This record gives sequence, structure tokens and C-alpha cells, in this order.
Amino acid sequence: MREAFLKILKYFPSYWREEFKWGYYLSVLAMLGIFAGLNYYLLPDVTIERWITRRYYGEFECMWWYLGFYGIPYYLTVVLYSVFHDKWDILRNRQFWLRSLFGLLVISMDASFSWYQHLLQDIDGYANRYVWFKYIGNFYSTITIGLAFWLYWYVRDRKYIDSFYGLTRRGFDWRPYAVLMALMVPLVVTAAFTSGFLNYYPTLKLQYAERFDLLPTWATMAIYEFVYAFDFIWTEVAFRGFFVIAMAKVMGGAAIVPMCSIYEFRHFAKPLGEAISSIFGGYILGVIALKSRNILGGVWIHMGIALLMELVSILIKGF
Repeated sequence: MREAFLKILKYFPSYWREEFKWGYYLSVLAMLGIFAGLNYYLLPDVTIERWITRRYYGEFECMWWYLGFYGIPYYLTVVLYSVFHDKWDILRNRQFWLRSLFGLLVISMDASFSWYQHLLQDIDGYANRYVWFKYIGNFYSTITIGLAFWLYWYVRDRKYIDSFYGLTRRGFDWRPYAVLMALMVPLVVTAAFTSGFLNYYPTLKLQYAERFDLLPTWATMAIYEFVYAFDFIWTEVAFRGFFVIAMAKVMGGAAIVPMCSIYEFRHFAKPLGEAISSIFGGYILGVIALKSRNILGGVWIHMGIALLMELVSILIKGF
């Protein structure tokens, strides 16, 4: 285990020698800090993402709002990279624009796609509609993200990238990820006692699970936690798979930090601490994905942390 963990640690000095610049990193953190301040303090009762969904959710325009929501931090980060590294070839590369716009459109469509709401209108009882909404909402990324990126990989990248953007068991060693997961446990438990955490988690509210007609509460929660965890496969395929491994084809190591920018925005509806930690967690998993060409460890860590947060919040609330 020690050798496997040290191998992963060596990825970082190697990456920093190639890409690290203090000015760039501090500028990106300052930019993301400004956006986070706008999201959590200037709009404390709404947040940027909730403003979009309240006004446009279920409408075609919602996808274009999300495209701006993700596109602004992504392209600003690439511009900052070009300034501090004095490399403008990325912004002149037609493939960069085609690939990045495709990826941003996919995650924007996933965030705004809500056709299944119409299927739930005839179901009696708010609790029943709510539970079905949560079930379908955590599974439909299989289509909006999984299928979309798989088709792109199969048609465009299969000859360059021999696995589905790193989603493979080949060369995977679970032991260093078990260490990383163990290091996260005390941080999650500590965060669990904050009001923001308990207001957000568990993501399926217990009072509605208890009133779901079809299943007992424990079965309702068990099925939900399965589909909730399953959804993180596609999160890793999108952010560490496509936006790192696939985008590295035209950006090299420069792909990681722009990915972290949109990954923070992906967490803007969640507690502030989680949004901040997503920058650093996304960065760590991004470097590992770039160097190992494998995202399976990220999938397991993401699933493990997510389920741990669910479990801790349920226990605290007395389920």
C-alpha cells in the first residue's frame, strides 16, 4: 500500500514542475472567491443557480443560462492561464473551442433537463412525487452525461484514448484511494455538525421518505442512496474524464484548473464549505486522472464521501 500511495504522491511534483505558477493559481482562487462571495453572501437566499432554476427550470432557455453559468468561469480561467504562462495557442486552437463547447453543453443540458417532471404530475401526493423526482433526477445523468460522452468518445477519441475517458479497471489499485478516503472521514464528521450541512443533507428528506406509499422507509432510502451514488460515475466521467483526460489532448496539463473552476460552480447550490473543498478535491483527482489516465479511484472516493455524508446526517437527525 505504501508504494502505491507514494506513486500517486509523485504525480504532484511532476505536474507542478510542468504547470505551476503562483500568479496563475492565486488569480484563479481570487476569481473563484469573488464568485463564491456573490453566490453565498450577496444572494444568500437565492444563490446564482437557484435564481436560474426558479426562473427558467423546465424551459429551453435554462440550458443557455447554464452554459453561461459554467462557461464564464471556465473560459476566464483559460484566459488567466494564457496570460500567466504567455501561451495563447490554446485559445487559437479550433479543437479546443469545439471540444470545450461540447462538454459545457452536455453538463448544461444535464443541469437543466427536466422532461421527467411532466411524467410525475398525475402521481397523487407531494411526498410520492418528490421521491420519484429524486429517483429519476439521480439516474437520468446516465443519458444526458453518460451516453453523450460515450458517443463522443466512441466516434472521436476511441483511437487516442483506449478506455472510456479513464473509466476502466485496467491498472487500477484501490489501496491509495482507501488512504485518501480515510483522511476525509474526520473532515466530513466535523462538517456534519454545521447548520449548512444539516440543512442540505440527507439529499432525500426523511419526512418525505416516510410518507412514500410504495415502500417502507428503509427501502425508499436504500434505493435512493444507490441511484444517488451511481450518479457520481457520470460526475467523474464529465469532470475528470472529459474535462481533464479528453481536453488534455488539446490543452495538456492546462486542462485541470479550468475544470476545477466549473466544478466549484457545480457545488454552488451546496454548503459553502463543500463548494470550497470541491476546488481542492477536484484538483487532486484531476492530477491523478491526468497522470494515471484512470478515473475509477475518483469514482470510489466520490461515492464513499457522498454516502458518508448521507449516513452521518441521517444518524444525527435520528433516523
